[in-house]
Amino acid sequence: MIGNIHKSGNSFSGASEYVLAQGRYAKEEKDKRPEIIEQNNIFSTNHKEIGREMRAVALDNTKVKKPVMHYSVSFSKDDKTEENKRIEAVKSTMKDLGISANNHQYMVVKHNDKQPHYHIIVNRVGLDGKLLSDNFSKNRLEVAIDKAEKKLGLDNSLAEKRRFVYNPANDKGYNVVPRKENNLVRKPKDKEKSLSDKKEFIQDKINESLQNKRITNPEQLKSELQKHKINFEYKTNSKGLAGTSFYYDKLSVKGSQIDFKASVIEKQLKYNEKFSLLDIPPTYKMEQETEKKQEQKNDSQNINPIQQIILEQINRESQAQNQKKKKRGFR
Repeated sequence: MIGNIHKSGNSFSGASEYVLAQGRYAKEEKDKRPEIIEQNNIFSTNHKEIGREMRAVALDNTKVKKPVMHYSVSFSKDDKTEENKRIEAVKSTMKDLGISANNHQYMVVKHNDKQPHYHIIVNRVGLDGKLLSDNFSKNRLEVAIDKAEKKLGLDNSLAEKRRFVYNPANDKGYNVVPRKENNLVRKPKDKEKSLSDKKEFIQDKINESLQNKRITNPEQLKSELQKHKINFEYKTNSKGLAGTSFYYDKLSVKGSQIDFKASVIEKQLKYNEKFSLLDIPPTYKMEQETEKKQEQKNDSQNINPIQQIILEQINRESQAQNQKKKKRGFR
C-alpha cells in the first residue's frame, strides 16, 4: 500500500467535490467511478451539502483555521487482496491516526480506476469540539500502513523503502530506518502505472493549491506548485488565461488532459479573489465577529473593582469637560 496525505485545508466541499467527481470534476466521474464506502455523521452525497454539514461542526471550534484532513491509500492494480480486507486495512490506518467513529465526521470514497485507491476526508474538529492533531501525519501514516500490512498479512514489499516502519517491540511502536540503510530501490513500476501516479499527484496538488484562498492569480499558483516541484506554464490573451500545461518528474501534460484547462483554473482564481474564505458561509464571519465582541466583553469583565472605579471617574471627568466646551461654544 502507498499512502498520500495532503496538507490540512479549509474547504470541505472542495475536497468532497474532487473525491466524488462532482462539480468541475464531473468529467472524471466515468474514469474514477467514485464509490462511497462509508459516511460517518454525514448524511448527504452532494459535495456542497457535505461541506455545509462538516462546516457546521467545525464552527464549534472557531480557532481552527484548517479543519480538513484528506489522505488516500492506494493498492497496486495487480494486488489481489479482497475488498473487505482492503477496507479493513484503510480503517486500521484511520484508527492509528486518531480518527474515531464516535467523535468524528468522515467519509471514505473508493476510486475504481486503473489503480484502486481510497480517499478519506475527515473533520479535524470532533463532535466534542476538540482538534484532531495533524502533527507528523505523513510519518504516522507511513507507520500505520506498514502496521496494517503486517497485521493483516498483506504485501509488505514496500517496507524496504520506508523511513518509518511498525515495530511493536519498540516503546514508540515504530523504528526509524537510518537513511544510509534506506537505499534499496523499489521494483520499477510499469510505465502506464507510473504515468497514472504522476498525473494524480499533479491533480491533487493543483486542487490543493486552488483551495487556498490566498492564491488569486496565475503567478501565485505557479509559485505554490513549485513547492511541490511542479512547473506550471500558461498563456494569456485579451480574455484571460488561454492555455495551461504542467511538468513534473519528466512528465509534461496539458491542463485539458487532467481536467484543469485554462477556463477551470481562471474561474477558481476569480472565486478566490472574490471571496475571503472558500465555502465558508456568512455565519462563519458572524461567528468571528461574535468571538471578537466576546473577547472585548471578557476583557472588560476581567478589570478589577479599583480599575473599574478609576475608569468610571475618568469617564465622568471627560464628559464634564466636554459639557464645559459646549457651553463656551454657545457664548
